[in-house]
Amino acid sequence: MKVLLDWISVLWGVRGRGRAREILLHPGLEPAVSALALLEVERAVEERERGEAASLLARLGVLPVGGEEARLAARYLRAAWAEGYRVDLVDAATAATALLGSLPLLTYNPHRFPQVCGMAPLILLPQEVLEEGGSIR
Repeated sequence: MKVLLDWISVLWGVRGRGRAREILLHPGLEPAVSALALLEVERAVEERERGEAASLLARLGVLPVGGEEARLAARYLRAAWAEGYRVDLVDAATAATALLGSLPLLTYNPHRFPQVCGMAPLILLPQEVLEEGGSIR
């Protein structure tokens, strides 16, 4: 099952927080990130984490953020901000990438992906993705 992760879930995987690493390494998942989310992870990784980060990032597919994603992300940002949600550019691009790729978005921060104007992708919290025994919901 191909899934898109937001940048913070990947960073948590690098840092061993929650079940994020388990999600990244789960054999039944094909984890991916948007190119902008990858940029944000690379920026946030500390020097001492570089080895672990390189290992985990090598497992991820990287999806481009092109013109169609940019236009949808801009619409999503305008709608979210109009409703009082302070969504940032990287998260908006990630949401657009998930929507256009028909991919579930895995995040530890659902508040960063509000459902506005019907534009939010399906959101699954990482701790809820794996059932007992390792099967996928």
